Amino acid sequence: MKWVSRAIAWVAARGWVAALGACSQGAGGASEPPKEATPTKIVIPSAEASELRAGPSAQATPSGSATSLAEEVSSVGEDAPFPPMAPRRDAEGSTVRRIACGKTFCAAGAEACTFVSGGWQCVPSTAEMTNGLQCDDGTDCEAGKTCCASFASAAFWAACSKRRGAGSDCSDELCEEGGAPCPAGTACVEGSCRVETTPTCVGKKRCAKDSYCLWGKERKCLTQEELRARPSAGLDLEEGVLACTRASDCNGQRCCTSGLGISRTFCSNECDAYNSGVICDTVADCAHLKPVYCMGEESCRLACSRDPASDQPPTVTPPWTKVCVKAP
Repeated sequence: MKWVSRAIAWVAARGWVAALGACSQGAGGASEPPKEATPTKIVIPSAEASELRAGPSAQATPSGSATSLAEEVSSVGEDAPFPPMAPRRDAEGSTVRRIACGKTFCAAGAEACTFVSGGWQCVPSTAEMTNGLQCDDGTDCEAGKTCCASFASAAFWAACSKRRGAGSDCSDELCEEGGAPCPAGTACVEGSCRVETTPTCVGKKRCAKDSYCLWGKERKCLTQEELRARPSAGLDLEEGVLACTRASDCNGQRCCTSGLGISRTFCSNECDAYNSGVICDTVADCAHLKPVYCMGEESCRLACSRDPASDQPPTVTPPWTKVCVKAP
């Protein structure tokens, strides 16, 4: 199918989407299979996730992502681009306790917004859906939860979840102007709470905001524009294209490896513990992973190691980059 090659190209460029992550085991050595997707989640190319979240009218590029690059490389080959989707938010007014859904709003809690037959529409929140948002910012959720994009692979689904910790299904926290504020250190950019990524690179110096640390035969900071001007356009997995090389580079969010391996890293609210690794500075950065990696084994210990459980050579990351693993 045409969308498959497009989605693969997009994943290779962006590096961290879980569309291919379900094919790999968690980098920490967890033996559990990837968690099952909620039955009512989207079954469409994840390359369209940002459009489902904010609609194609949004122009800003999320901090630390390669969305602009992805849009160009996703049309590699003979595949034609997808037709534009109608904007999800195409009506004036506040989204507090309601969900923007095309030219109308859905009542949070009672309804969800779904994309069907080329347009957006409200349906009962209990309806069986192939895609949808049950919220679009934290005001739609009960106390103790916020609105989150799920870890669903090759899909986009938004629902209320714990922001962090056990039971969280919160890859990215969603936001709307005038809605619930993003956590400290993040800003609402194209529908998600994002940090300005400043990866530690050559000489342990930080790159400019929203740049990448290229680590391979060449080692330097690159902007998105410089990255897409390279002959490989960031698709060469033998070199690292890193939005973070230390946990502290993400300014309060997690530094995650992609489903493609440690050669691609990104900042996110949480990492998918089943399909990606967590970059750490000390073992304290790994504590939240113990329930997944140890699965109740009392003698189990975690480590912050330079020798990740990965088929990627360590030369694609700087020598200080370490990842959370289950200790031998």
